[in-house]
Amino acid sequence: MANPFYDNSDPGQRFISGETARGGDVDAKFDEVAAGFDKADQRFKQTVSVPETDGFELPDVLTRKGKILEFDEQGKPVTQASASGIRQLEQSAQQSASQCGLLVNQAQHAAGLAQQAASDAELERQQASDQVALASQQVALAQGRVDAAAAQVALAEEQVTQAGREVASAQAEVGRASAQADRAEHEANRAQGYAQAAQNIVTPANSVKSSSAGQQLVVGDVVLVKSAGQRYPMPLSPAVGAEVTLRLGSFDDTLLGYSGNTAERIEGGSDDYLLNIPNIACTFKYFGPTEGWRLI
Repeated sequence: MANPFYDNSDPGQRFISGETARGGDVDAKFDEVAAGFDKADQRFKQTVSVPETDGFELPDVLTRKGKILEFDEQGKPVTQASASGIRQLEQSAQQSASQCGLLVNQAQHAAGLAQQAASDAELERQQASDQVALASQQVALAQGRVDAAAAQVALAEEQVTQAGREVASAQAEVGRASAQADRAEHEANRAQGYAQAAQNIVTPANSVKSSSAGQQLVVGDVVLVKSAGQRYPMPLSPAVGAEVTLRLGSFDDTLLGYSGNTAERIEGGSDDYLLNIPNIACTFKYFGPTEGWRLI
């Protein structure tokens, strides 16, 4: 069985009588039948039809050939001469043509506006492109200035760094000079103290001892040293406040002897003490076991 909506004429697609058919095959066959009904329903919706109970029939082919199908006052299909239909079609065509012409004019006007808008847009695009090119040149110039400024900053930083190194070097030199000045001032003060001590010594004539050779000192001695290379051991077992004084001639190698007793340190040291300034008088005072003998 074959028709425009469903074709089951191929023997290879038909079920064989007496055999068991698979459910999937049966469902597929029904799906094809349903698809055929869908096609028939779509075709039916595209036709002019009347209920079978109305008994209407279309005129035969010869009767309706070249004519227009109309419906009479009872709703039955009849054929009429085509003149009125043609006039109506002509009027409809003219209206459609007029409307088409109007639409064409409107489309041409819109096309003109669109072309003008496109021309304006192209002009604006060109102007924008020129502005972008100008801005790019300005950016390049500004970047050049920035690079030059950066180079100047780098040079200035290097100069500052070099100046910092020079300042640090100068500060170090100032520190060394200051230390040397402090040492010189200390030596000057020390020499001045020695000289002042020499001027301030007032002793009875019978208490001054002259010596050309080293001798054991006793508390209260004032010794005039008359020869170079002498060593004078300090007093033994002194009391706090004990003093001895030596007045040197024109030589710088007189030694105050350290006996080995820790209570007899001289200027904090545990060895002989050198008097190396000629023509001075120096007095040593005993301050106890912790400090020992100190120059005053």
